[in-house]
Amino acid sequence: MKHTSLRDLINQALKNEDIKQLYMLRYFLRDLIQNFQFGKENRIVYRRMFISRSEFKQIQEHSGKLIMMKEFLTANTDRPSCYTSSTKQISVLFEIELNKNSIFTDLELSNQETILFNLNSTFRIR
Repeated sequence: MKHTSLRDLINQALKNEDIKQLYMLRYFLRDLIQNFQFGKENRIVYRRMFISRSEFKQIQEHSGKLIMMKEFLTANTDRPSCYTSSTKQISVLFEIELNKNSIFTDLELSNQETILFNLNSTFRIR
């Protein structure tokens, strides 16, 4: 059986609009959402993603505009390397500036400081 995180289960249910699955996860969702709070300081976190070339082109064309993530999104305080040899997908590193208006929760995962953003978090593309 493939190892799947709770975040992956929730995001998959959201993506597929699977009401039954979301209903089953409702207690986890409620607990998770109750832990979100405003930031206490300004800092920078990073999110590495693999996206298609067409998605990358869309992001470039929308510089200065807002983008909304329709999932729970994680980011790390450590800047990862973003090299890939794939011709179909591009490795992109998003640098996210957090301030006192940012809503997120800190997660304790392995030895990295990980940030979890709430559903429908909105970011400005620069």
